[in-house]
Amino acid sequence: MIRRYRFTLCLFLLVRVLVVSSTWAQGHSKVYVSDMGGSRNAYAIDPATNTVAATIPLDTATPQKMAAAPDGKLVYVTMFETDSVLIIDTSADTVVHTIHLPLGSGPVGVALTPDGSYVYVTLDYPGAVAVINAATRHVEPQITVGAGPQSVAFTPDGQFAYVGNSWSVPNGNSVSVIRTVTRSVVATIPVGNTPQEVAITPNGAFVYVANYYSYDVSVISTASNSVVGTVSVASSPVNLAVTPNGAYVYVPLVGGQVAVISTATNTVGATISTGNHPATVAFTPDSATGYVSNFDSANVSAISTATNTVGTNISVGVHPYGLAIATPRYLTCALYDQTKAARSGATVSIRIQLCDANGVNLSAASVTVTATGVTQLSNSAPGNLQDSGNSNPDNNFRYDAGIGGSGGYVFNLSTKGYATGTYSLSFVAGSDPSTHTVQFQVK
Repeated sequence: MIRRYRFTLCLFLLVRVLVVSSTWAQGHSKVYVSDMGGSRNAYAIDPATNTVAATIPLDTATPQKMAAAPDGKLVYVTMFETDSVLIIDTSADTVVHTIHLPLGSGPVGVALTPDGSYVYVTLDYPGAVAVINAATRHVEPQITVGAGPQSVAFTPDGQFAYVGNSWSVPNGNSVSVIRTVTRSVVATIPVGNTPQEVAITPNGAFVYVANYYSYDVSVISTASNSVVGTVSVASSPVNLAVTPNGAYVYVPLVGGQVAVISTATNTVGATISTGNHPATVAFTPDSATGYVSNFDSANVSAISTATNTVGTNISVGVHPYGLAIATPRYLTCALYDQTKAARSGATVSIRIQLCDANGVNLSAASVTVTATGVTQLSNSAPGNLQDSGNSNPDNNFRYDAGIGGSGGYVFNLSTKGYATGTYSLSFVAGSDPSTHTVQFQVK
């Protein structure tokens, strides 16, 4: 968020964060929005119904930006006035920890490494990035960058972090490139005037930078760490985000619109009218819906990316600002012997539970598990994905509350025509973007 713009917002010292709580179906994404004016509570929106669903007490300082852990279990909120970071447990929808940063440092931007090991927080006043060990919650030595850093984003492989520096001097109006293994700045890239947000494409090839006072977006090639394009927009860009499928960049503009940039052409293809002063945008994992916080309209717009229209406006607090979407990541607990071979042509009953890292069952009837493919491991040849007797319509696993004693899923797979060998069955679960696999044997 623009530093001057942020100082305007900071006149509203009452704080609120909107959080989607666990009152709705387990296993679905949760939307988090910080409200910079109001009752210093946390509020929840159910993305299935786009209605406010819960309240969570927060700190009494002004929240800035938010970031969800890769496994969706925690959300981190930077608190500018108290020089701290709050951690929200998304299963209980409560603040479980406060991390204190140096006095007067002014934390703003926040992002986690792709593996969730570290949290990087931009510190406005010292011109640095704080590094937090996510496991121990210990604050490690800072990394000096440019002046007034407002945002940070990681390449998908986690090797580099890009930091937008919004002040003019020293080394401002630039993007610092940090090599994460050495925690050193390896490049400083000049961009437009007052960069507010950085976002990286899912393939890691490009970084998009919202330049508030230039009325444009810089496009950086990560291969050369140089600006390879500039996209003009209608008014000052406050924020931006790349859709998870990498096709578009959505850019909230101070004028009350969101510009949609095609990553294929780097041109604005659509402009969507939202509320007053749209501040931040975030997407569901399937790229189908974008949520935009409208700072001066006291609501959040839910945008269909298929039509680029606002489907609904959700009334929220007084001055909604930061956004993050937490998405659960599952592990698979197999409830059958993956080494036992079935005769070719027989039915293999694939029984599983969705579990967390501690083996706790997260399976639920509301979480859809869908088979996506079969592969023979010895030669990577695809197998025929066919259920036995149409027992699994649309290739969906059937949920059974009695499986495993606490509920699970079953897919009755036909092995008709399968050669002898070891196979993997791939599937997706709920809003988890990961592809999961289990194995079975055919003789």
